[in-house]
Amino acid sequence: NLTAKIKQEAERLAHILAVNPAVSYSLKADPQATGGFIVNFASSNVAQTTGYTPAQWLGTPGLWLERVHPDDRLKAMQAQQQLHETGALQHEYRFLHADGAYRWIYDQLVLTHNLSGHRTGAVGAWLDVTDRKQAEEQLRLTAQVFESSQEGIVITDADNHFLSVNRAFTE
Repeated sequence: NLTAKIKQEAERLAHILAVNPAVSYSLKADPQATGGFIVNFASSNVAQTTGYTPAQWLGTPGLWLERVHPDDRLKAMQAQQQLHETGALQHEYRFLHADGAYRWIYDQLVLTHNLSGHRTGAVGAWLDVTDRKQAEEQLRLTAQVFESSQEGIVITDADNHFLSVNRAFTE
C-alpha cells in the first residue's frame, strides 16, 4: 500500500538525517523575517549542534542571527546578501550554543525556486567544525613559537632527513 511505503521512506529519511553529522535545514521565504527567511525544517540532530530542538527553530525569526558571535554578525549578514545575489553560500562563523559556549559552524546554503522561477526559500546544512578550528589555532600558535624561538630547531623524519628548520637554526 502506498501510504505504508511513504511512511517507511519518511522514517528511513528521518533516520539518515538524524545520524548525519551535518544538520539539514530548510528555510521558507518570508519578507518580514530577518534575512528574508524563516526556518520551516531542522533535522533532529540540530539539538546536538545548537542545543535548541527542531521545534524551537521552527518559525522563530531571529534565533540564528541573535546567536551568531557579535564579531561575526556583520560578516554573516553580508553572506546573507551574497546568498540573495548569487543563489548559494558557504561560510563559517561562531554560534552561541544553548550551553553558553560558542561553536564554529560551517554553513552551506542554496536558494530554492518553484517551477515558475519564484524564490521559495533555501536548503542548507550546518556542520560543527569547532574541533578543526581549535586544531588550526593550536597549529598556528605552535608555528609562531617555532619561528620566534631564539633556539635553533630542526624537525626530521625517522631517517634523519630535514623536514623543517626555524630561522634561528639557519642563522
